[in-house]
Amino acid sequence: REAVVSTQSTGSEIMAIFDNCSMCPCFPSIHQLISGKKYEPPPEVVEDLQELKMSDEDAAVRIQSRYKGFKVRKDIQEKKEQEQAAVRIQANFRGHKARKELAEQREVPFPETDDFPGYTEEEEAAIKIQANFRGHKARKQLASEGRLPPQ
Repeated sequence: REAVVSTQSTGSEIMAIFDNCSMCPCFPSIHQLISGKKYEPPPEVVEDLQELKMSDEDAAVRIQSRYKGFKVRKDIQEKKEQEQAAVRIQANFRGHKARKELAEQREVPFPETDDFPGYTEEEEAAIKIQANFRGHKARKQLASEGRLPPQ
């Protein structure tokens, strides 16, 4: 429900609007505050407040039990996260180990071939390096001219 107060409203109209507002029965109305009347909460509110009163010892016990519960839940969560991390590390290592074994099984010894008959090992290495550099240079040239598709 919306109350509309305009500049034309009289003081009694404004007070009536505030008196009809019932936000919470335990709070005094604006009219009671302004008029200076003593505020007394309704009996049901008084009963609820009396039920909430407890001794300092009971309050301490309640605070301690809540804290202990919080701490246990936090410890359980941390342990769960550590277990999940350990499982992930183990799974990653097992995958790494399996891939490594598979690569070793697939590995075929490189056949000994004589690519450049009549040359020494150093000369063959120099020829391969020069060929690789010429290929690199040609690919770079084609890319700069736009004739090589992007990779």
